[in-house]
Parts: sequence; structure tokens; C-alpha cells
Amino acid sequence: MRNLLSNLAICAAAVSMASAIVPAQAQDISATPTYGEITLRAGFSPDPWSRDLQAGGSIDAHTSIGGDCRGMVANAPDVDLQYTAGTFPLYFSVTSDADTTLVINSPDGRWDCEDDYTGLDPAVIFANPSSGLYNIWVGTYSSSSGLQAATIHISELEVVTEANLGGGGSSAGGLDFSMPPNFGSTDLPAGFSSDPHTVVITAGGTVSVSDAVGSVCNGYANGFASAAPDYSVSYQSGSFPLHFNAVSDSDTTMVINGPNGQWYCDDDSGDGLNPSIVFDSPQSGRYDVWIGTFSSAGSYPQATLYVSELGLTNTTPTKGPSSNVDWTMAPTYGSIELDSGFWPDPHSVGLDAGGTYSANTEVGSHCRGYIAQAPDYDVYYTAGSLPLYFTVDAPRDTTLVIRDPNGQWICDDDGGEGLNPQITFDHPVSGLYDVWVGTYSDSGDYPASTLYVSEIGASSGGNAPNSGNIDLTLEPSYGRDTLNGSFSPDPYTISLSAGGSQDASVLGSSCRGMVASAPDFNLTYNATTWPLYISASSSADTTIVVNAPDGQWYCSDDYSGLNPAVVFNNAQSGLYNIWVGTYSDTSNLPPATLFISELEAHF
Repeated sequence: MRNLLSNLAICAAAVSMASAIVPAQAQDISATPTYGEITLRAGFSPDPWSRDLQAGGSIDAHTSIGGDCRGMVANAPDVDLQYTAGTFPLYFSVTSDADTTLVINSPDGRWDCEDDYTGLDPAVIFANPSSGLYNIWVGTYSSSSGLQAATIHISELEVVTEANLGGGGSSAGGLDFSMPPNFGSTDLPAGFSSDPHTVVITAGGTVSVSDAVGSVCNGYANGFASAAPDYSVSYQSGSFPLHFNAVSDSDTTMVINGPNGQWYCDDDSGDGLNPSIVFDSPQSGRYDVWIGTFSSAGSYPQATLYVSELGLTNTTPTKGPSSNVDWTMAPTYGSIELDSGFWPDPHSVGLDAGGTYSANTEVGSHCRGYIAQAPDYDVYYTAGSLPLYFTVDAPRDTTLVIRDPNGQWICDDDGGEGLNPQITFDHPVSGLYDVWVGTYSDSGDYPASTLYVSEIGASSGGNAPNSGNIDLTLEPSYGRDTLNGSFSPDPYTISLSAGGSQDASVLGSSCRGMVASAPDFNLTYNATTWPLYISASSSADTTIVVNAPDGQWYCSDDYSGLNPAVVFNNAQSGLYNIWVGTYSDTSNLPPATLFISELEAHF
């Protein structure tokens, strides 16, 4: 149904929406909304969300905003909506006995206005809504009518009119993912070690799942559940599926609201009368889970929720293929969290290789050497677009054993230089890498060795790729900030002094100039659909160096005259470390301006 409505919405949008970008307006989008702020996420329930208010005000929207805006509105918004978009359209509509108008400032800063969509009632449709803040005013068409009773409706299903009020959507008091979950929440990265993750809950409730989400649920909407989720899982996806299973002595059902805002329901897809929902290609984000009872008899049986990437619903293999090698034990030489683009690269740790267990016997016939029971080192890795290298440097013949986030065991003997091992993940996934460094022979001694973890290339004997002293982990010299897509004002500017003592050419063939060791500025950017322009201007010949969220280095010299710019047409969300350099090695650090924009490069 939503797909059909979405197609209809695209056609209707051209008729119902009129937009204008205005340099200044009397409406104050930063003012506290008169009738409150609401937070909704795609797939919200109940749908429609409605609020009664008094329409009108003392300001003529046509005079203050222009374009096709009409009616008398207040200075402050009537309602503010913080919305997380999914795949559905977004409908704003008003019902009233009076002649009303609708004015909306959307997340991209545009004004969308409408007068008579159905009779004298207005509606504004966003066929492809953006996430962000929607400021909403409900006005009266006539300046002499004063304030009039009206109701604002927000829906992903349809325009709400007097004719269809009460005829669709979910019933009030339905499933509400904005409520705190009854039995807590968890964060799970791909490859999480305690697989399956389990939680014991009490199933059931008073809300009819069929009434609440039956018309929009992808599956069998049966049973009775609580209004609040029973459990919430924030998941960082990798390359494997995600299984949700519930096990109980009673007949239970399951409902999940996924990161895309869609509802998923199941009754008996698991063993016996137990429900199961599997996401073959799961998205990263929040999964809100309800476990219901099929019957409304009022009983609340105990159930166990299992979250697994392996499809497990009872016990987890805590050991290696044998009973001795145990990847769940604390690593002997510690652990590290590394995000793609980590610095310094390589990351290194000293350890003593070897152990008393045969990797061939304990792990598999493809493995060699003698290793310890516990991992030597754990790497919690957030993947980007770069490969991941594990290399060992030792004075003796060593081996390498890794359990990757997929639960696979990878082994190597002499893949590195000489008798040193090396394992390369060309397309690494995010998650936990458990690492053992073994000795090829069972000689009883444990030689001092160095484990290297790199995205740039294999390292041996400490011969890391030359990066000088450019260090993105240092505190930025001119501050940091977070910008969301459609930020204002645009451009965002930073005054700084360009240049430094480090040669940027060590970062790659496209990099030029002299930069500081520390970044000049760190930008945390929450991307939407806009490009991202990072540019600089100065009276001197300047360059730009950026380490982007994918971990790669991007550089520019002369984009416009002697001024540089780096353009990300498909910008990612994440951290951008930014340097402004000088082309020549000079002791003078000329003043420069760094510009961050979604509209164009600035000079």
C-alpha cells in the first residue's frame, strides 16, 4: 500500500507544493513552538499523528515569506517536527471548519506553502522527505477571522481530510518505538563475539498488533504486545545476515521496527510456535523488538530473545573448533579499537609468540604452528574502503591465526617476508579480529615479536610507509565542529594560518605543500544528498589535505588560480581531518580562510 501511495505522492507533489527560498523572513524558525515539538521516525505509529491547535496569527505569510505563501500566521512555529526519513512519503494536512493555510520550513531551508488542497483545507506533500527539522505554521486565510480551531495531521499513508478521519492508520495507543524499551537495549557491531546475544523478557501486552500495524507490516501481524518495545538493538552491519528468534513455552509472535522505518511481523517461522525474523542484508541502525502472545488471554509468559548472525538460538560456540583455543578469553597483550583511516599506521604491539596448543589440531588442517589458549591481541575494527593487513616480524619462524568477524578462522605461515606470516583482508568487515601469533615449532621458547596492523601495506621490521609526522590523532589547531546536511549559514568559515613543517607529498602522489603535524580543523559531518566542498583562500599559494571518513587522503593544489578545493560529490558521514598548507616551504605562515560548503567552492 505504501508503494502505491508513494507513487501517487510523487504525482501529487508537483500540484501541492510551492517553494521559495527567501533571504529573510518574519517567521522565527528558532523560536519555541507554541504547541510543542514532536520526534517521529519513518514507520511511526499511530499514523496519523495529530495535534489540536489555534490557527492564525498577526503576520501575513505572503508579505513575510512571498511566493505562493498565504494566510495569517504567528511568529513562532506552531509545531516543530524532528523527522528521521525512511522510504515513505510525508504528508502534512490540516482539518478545520475555518479556511486555513499551511506554511512549512523544511530541513533544506525551503519554504513550502499551500492553501486549498481539499476544499478549504491545506496539505503539503514531500514525496522524498529529508531527515531533519520541519517548522510548521497553520494560518487563517483571512486577516479578520482571528484564531480558529484546527488540527494538524502528519502521516506517511495519506492526506488526512474530514472525509477520511478515523478511517485509516493505526489505532491510538499502538506500538510506540519512542518509548523506552521494557527490558533494555544493546549495541552490537557486526561480528559481535557473544553470538547469540540473549535477553529474557516477559512477552505480551494489551495492544493488538493487527490493529496497530496490520496494514503496513511486512509479514503476519498477529498477537498482543506492550505499547513500548521489549528490547532495542543498535546494530552496525557487516557482510552477514541478522537473525531475531524468540523461544518460549507459549505461542508467541514478534514485531520489529527496522532502521528503514518499516514494520516486520512474524508468528510461527521459528521452531514450533516460536517466531523468527531474518534480515538477509541488514541495515545499520536501530531495531526495536516486541514479543507478543498470540492470545489475548492476559497471560504474560517468559520468553528468550536471541539475536544472532549465525542463526543460533540456544548455545554459542565459545571455543575454537576444539575445546582448548578460546577466542572469548581476555587477550594476553590487550586490545585496540581502530577506525578506517587510523593513524599512526601501522599500529604495532610487542608480544611473545607461541604457546602449547597445535593450531593444526585445535583450529584446522590449514593452520600451522603452536599458539596459546587465549588470543594474543584483539582488534575491534570499523571498516572503510581500504584493505586490512596483519603482519608479524620476529627473529624466528612464526605463524599467524585470526578469527575474523564472520567467525571464520584464517591462518598463514610464510606469507610475509622471509619466515614471517601475513594475512590480508582485501575487503574487511567491521567487527572483532582475534589474533594469535604462533611459533612454527614446539621448541618451548617464546620469541619476542611485533604484530603490525595496517591499511597501507604490510610492515616488517618496523619499516612503515613514510608519513613524516602528520598525525590525524592530534588535537586540531583551530578547533572542531559538527555540521548536519543543509547546514546554515553556508559557507561555514574558519580563519587560520596556513602551512607547517611537514611535507604532504609523503601522503600520496597527488598531495603537495607544507602542512602542520596536527590537523588545522576537524569536521564531523552528517551527510544527506548534498555534495561537500572544502576550499581555502589566501594571498599565498595554498594547498588542502583531507583525511576523509573512508580513511583515504584527498589533496588539492590549484583548483581556482592558486587556491585549492577538495569536492566530495557523494560525501560520507563521519570525521574529516583538514589541513591547509603552503605550496612552498616558508617560515611565514600566511593567513587563510577555510570554507566548508554544500553549494560551491569559495575563494
